Amino acid sequence: MSRSVAPTRSPRIKKELLVFQRDLLLLENDQFDTLDSHEFVSSLDRYLGSLHEKGKIDLIVRLLDKFRLGCSSPRIEHRERLLFLLSRYAETAMASQSRRSVDAIAAVFTHWLQHEQQLIPGFEFVCLQIHTFLRQVAPKGMSPAIVQLVLTLQAIQQGGIAKPTAIRKIIDRLWQRLLTDRVLDPAAFANQKLAFISGREAASARGRFIEELLTCDSKERRLELVELLSQAGPSLAEELVRLAGKNPPWYVARNIINILSSLTPAPPERYLLSYLNFPDRRIQRQVLEAMEKRGGDISRDKWFLALHSCDNEIKLRIIPKLAAMGGADVETVFTGMLRDWRRLDGNRQEEVLETVVTELGNYPSVRVVFTLESFIRERSWQHDSGDRLTAVARDILKRLWSG
Repeated sequence: MSRSVAPTRSPRIKKELLVFQRDLLLLENDQFDTLDSHEFVSSLDRYLGSLHEKGKIDLIVRLLDKFRLGCSSPRIEHRERLLFLLSRYAETAMASQSRRSVDAIAAVFTHWLQHEQQLIPGFEFVCLQIHTFLRQVAPKGMSPAIVQLVLTLQAIQQGGIAKPTAIRKIIDRLWQRLLTDRVLDPAAFANQKLAFISGREAASARGRFIEELLTCDSKERRLELVELLSQAGPSLAEELVRLAGKNPPWYVARNIINILSSLTPAPPERYLLSYLNFPDRRIQRQVLEAMEKRGGDISRDKWFLALHSCDNEIKLRIIPKLAAMGGADVETVFTGMLRDWRRLDGNRQEEVLETVVTELGNYPSVRVVFTLESFIRERSWQHDSGDRLTAVARDILKRLWSG
């Protein structure tokens, strides 16, 4: 009776398999010199296809994450070969329904685009592959990974990520092709925000944009960065204010306020309000204007905070707003300002005091009368009989007494 014999691999095949497993293990430990072997690259190409056929997406995603790291290898040959493998596998993944593998591919393309500074062999071919990739996957939904890939292309095309001229020209052609082919709808994409982006790459990119904004000498570039960062979500606010520090140059503060007031949905008010006491009145004024543009009524406590923090010129804008609101808390603040009038200094001090005195004429209370009498008495000791502010206070007091 014959016995079936299990098929056996030849010694040569066994050796090739062992070598591949060894090199794969080295790659998984970030040792990219294994890519110097053409045999390993060819075997890795077949291995990816085999994993995909077997539905082993977890292994593919883990391997593609190594591709992502390898795409910033200092060796051009390594980057070139990984991009070749990625482009080959992308053709397979695009035809499948595996969103995880598609997103992993997008993450590798994104990382490479963010870091590549050389026009490596095949650069334009890879960009054509990215065009094909986006044309296939974007209509199925703009996942966070796809959004980040597109935003990275946009940042390079607009100069937000610095690249050599030759690379920017290729990316610009790619970007225009994506728009022409209606892969991207500019109006729809304008609503895609960095808030939807997650992961280390997004944080890294945002951090680089912010750092460049804070240190860039080019006004044109700063404006580009402001526009780019203004597309982010409210989570950007904390990082932006933190990296700027407590006393940034006034033009940096101006750009930060422009970004904060453009974020959608609006971040918590505390980030804007942290610049109310900025020593430059242009920034104080910009904060108030930004608060007003946000829509809705600014709460009373915010106006009180601004009145306390801002210089006299801004106070002259705030006092009438508070007076129009009315209320016992406004009366308390105004009488407090008049009671402590000696602490008020700086330009336009007299105008601020006169405005407060005039507005108190709308509060016929015992506290206001006592405060005005005390103010008149103290001013009379310090100034001669021709003091205009004392005369105004007397007229207001007379009006209050007459009812």
